[in-house]
Amino acid sequence: MALRESDMSKPLEEWIRGQGYEVYVEVPDYYCNRRFDMVGRKGDDLLIIEMKTSLTKGVIHQAQRATMQSRKVYCAVASDPKQAGIDRCAEMKVGVLRVIGDAVMVLLEAGEASYWKWDEGLPNSIAERYRQKLRDRLERMEEGGIAGKPSEKGEGPAQKVYRQVLECRRQNPKATWREMYEAIPNHYASAQSMGSSMVKLERFKAWDGARPEELLFKPAQDLARLLKKRRERKDGGQRGDGEVRWADGDGGAEEIP
Repeated sequence: MALRESDMSKPLEEWIRGQGYEVYVEVPDYYCNRRFDMVGRKGDDLLIIEMKTSLTKGVIHQAQRATMQSRKVYCAVASDPKQAGIDRCAEMKVGVLRVIGDAVMVLLEAGEASYWKWDEGLPNSIAERYRQKLRDRLERMEEGGIAGKPSEKGEGPAQKVYRQVLECRRQNPKATWREMYEAIPNHYASAQSMGSSMVKLERFKAWDGARPEELLFKPAQDLARLLKKRRERKDGGQRGDGEVRWADGDGGAEEIP
């Protein structure tokens, strides 16, 4: 039976830990506005792995872009890769790992991209700033997890943070976003970014039928009340087909007749 990406996560995590690294999964990348499948950290040293079931051009390209962030970048695959793909990785200074059951085979060691040589000793270079942002992001994240897992409704990093925000607000209703951002392990760049994401998530819940009293934030509560009112009018045979738009200021909702 062929391995899925999520099946590869545990053997790769053990392999990374065996190199002396802490392991993080689904780590946001500032540089490419995407996520690294797995990142290892040992002090300032970073190791990045991009997973795919086979060695495609896409995963090689993803890994090559990651070489700006780490001296050690690998493609990890479940199937036996073609030599042409391995040769392409060698040109890109990207290593290749193959996962077979619970074992990890190193088919090609990671090299060091040429720009690391001239970037060395430039603490304010653009590349080094991106690397430092990645290190700072890892400081706020929890170790471990399953990489490559398909997204499921109600699951994911944002949903996990949201549940912790709810618990934090139950214990301290006056907690600010800054206080929650510092107290809750998360993958967000700032308290403002975390707050915007949580409000957006609640708006989706409102569209899915959540009641206002089930929601925490005013913009989502306003939207839930409006949608509830429209449903009641529709059920009562009254006209209620107005458009919904966002109001200025607090981000609440209002209906256009």
